[in-house]
Amino acid sequence: MEDETVRDNASGLTAATEPSDRLLARSVSGGDGGGGLGPIKVVHAADVTVEGENFANKPTGTTVVNDMLFSGGQALKFTADVTASHTDTVNFNCSTVCDVVLMARAGQSGGTPSFSVNGSTPQTITTSNQVAPEPYTFDVNLPAGSNIIRVTASGTGTGHNAFLDVAKFPADGGGGTSSAACADGLDNDGDGKIDHPNDLGCSSSTDNDETDPDGGTDPVFVGAGDIASCARTRDEATAKLLDDIVADAPSTTTVFTTGDNAYEQGTLSQYRDCYDPDSNWGDHKAITRPTVGNHEYYASGTASGYFGYFGAAAVSYDASTKGYYSYNLGQWHMVALNSMCEKVGGCGATSPMVTWLTRDLAANPRTCTLAYFHHPVFSSGPLSGGVNSKMKPSWQVLYAAKADVVLNGHLHNYERFAPQTPGGAADPEGIREFVVGTGGYSLNTFKNKLDNSQVRDASNYGVLKLTLHPSSYDWQFVTAPGGTVADSGSGSCHS
Repeated sequence: MEDETVRDNASGLTAATEPSDRLLARSVSGGDGGGGLGPIKVVHAADVTVEGENFANKPTGTTVVNDMLFSGGQALKFTADVTASHTDTVNFNCSTVCDVVLMARAGQSGGTPSFSVNGSTPQTITTSNQVAPEPYTFDVNLPAGSNIIRVTASGTGTGHNAFLDVAKFPADGGGGTSSAACADGLDNDGDGKIDHPNDLGCSSSTDNDETDPDGGTDPVFVGAGDIASCARTRDEATAKLLDDIVADAPSTTTVFTTGDNAYEQGTLSQYRDCYDPDSNWGDHKAITRPTVGNHEYYASGTASGYFGYFGAAAVSYDASTKGYYSYNLGQWHMVALNSMCEKVGGCGATSPMVTWLTRDLAANPRTCTLAYFHHPVFSSGPLSGGVNSKMKPSWQVLYAAKADVVLNGHLHNYERFAPQTPGGAADPEGIREFVVGTGGYSLNTFKNKLDNSQVRDASNYGVLKLTLHPSSYDWQFVTAPGGTVADSGSGSCHS
């Protein structure tokens, strides 16, 4: 599906003035949440960048869409053969003649959409919609002092629309050479840092690889499930853990939830009053990538409170209320699923969600993959009785794609499993599952120890902190209050 939510943006040229922490918050949340300026990106001094969604003239046949694979979470989608243009009082920094680089991708059903710039020969856009946009250089030799850009789409149609993410103007003298990765104004490695000298993976502005060295700059992923109630206080203690971890982390930090985030019924008022601000988990909303649980569907068959609070565009790949989506953190591919899959078309191997998951993983080039959702497939109890089969088709697809980690909630305790197959057999090339339903609502005892269960804790509330290295990960189960680490270790990603 290509239908995506439209959000108006009035800004034009990007600027090199916004602090990186605000940039990160916008990138993770998919917008500024305030109806003001759209996503802003720091750019290298030699370049000027215009986000597609910020083009001043967006004619009928174009629309602004949301996708975490886009710079700033948005792009301009061309659904017809029309021309979008942008004029600014500031020139495009062409001290001599310069070319144009478009970051672009095509739709999901083939076809041959093309872009041309200021009347240039059209170029076919071959990048599929399952991956991040790629650069297309147009050797148009804009005159020095140019301040008008016109992008024309052709060959568009249902299923093969064209997406303009970013238009960049490198002052390269017209030779058609795009900037190195460390000078292109993009966060190529997803660490929240852009270009030399801000990104520690860049040795110079001519370095073409932003990948950070192993160590302190690797992303931190922290959270839990089964969290907030206005009648409880333990959620406030786990929120304090989040505060401390986010404040102390030297790198990009993303908060996750594994569902049942606001009790008892996940209504919008319970999110606004109990999850935020009563528990203070809402303090980190801008960097939270949540999933939905069963309680969110108690008051509404569409989990309207959850989608109303977080925004459908932030928690569904197609800006709907499906509740499953993916994004990248550093060298990791992250997949958030809706384990209330019976509410969004089914849970089986041919269901919409599992079909989407199969395509998403097939288009993922990263070595490491993590998925998270509410209901665990495996648990030592008590609620699931050992194995919950409805998410097994998703597990099978994840296992076939060599996914590394699955995070869950639903059971109000902490449990860590050894890597295993979807059938529960020990397998060093299998998936390691963590159940972390310890966000603060209540705690459950265990019933029966399952095979491959390595650690169980039914006594402590807490959060799971993962540090995501390029080919491995570290975990810590940090308990509240006080921040004691009750479980820790490391694992390697499957090749």
